[in-house]
Amino acid sequence: MREIKKVEINGNLYLIGHWQVDKSLKTLVWLTKTFGEGFVTIFTSSVGQELMMGATTSEEDGEKPSKESEISDAEEADIIKDFVRTIVDRLDEDTYVKYAKHIIEGVRLGGIKINFNDHFIGKMGELHQLMFEVLKLQYSDFLGGSQESDSSEG
Repeated sequence: MREIKKVEINGNLYLIGHWQVDKSLKTLVWLTKTFGEGFVTIFTSSVGQELMMGATTSEEDGEKPSKESEISDAEEADIIKDFVRTIVDRLDEDTYVKYAKHIIEGVRLGGIKINFNDHFIGKMGELHQLMFEVLKLQYSDFLGGSQESDSSEG
């Protein structure tokens, strides 16, 4: 059964589904080869764990989930910036664009397919935040946490 996670970023409601196993495995190998510990640390460090499991913008029944412990927006932004900086340092432009599209592929905006080049004009922060949310859904259970989702389709 595939689960759908609802994520609101800057007033846009994105629907993120689980990838096919082949895509998930291939992307995990690429991420690990490319970023090594940098990628894994986001999922296994205490701050990364709190970001992964607690500081999410998911919505359920129109409300943000309650959290006992929360990292600040600034800490979350710093983690995402460090991850993006690592990506930029280790990739050429064409590979970066290829994998950004690869990660976002299948995400819907309110149920409608996203036109990558039109939708994200002037929204680089939103693009990267969404990419991070997609990766959280795909790998959080494998790299140190439980899966989150808001609804499922059968």
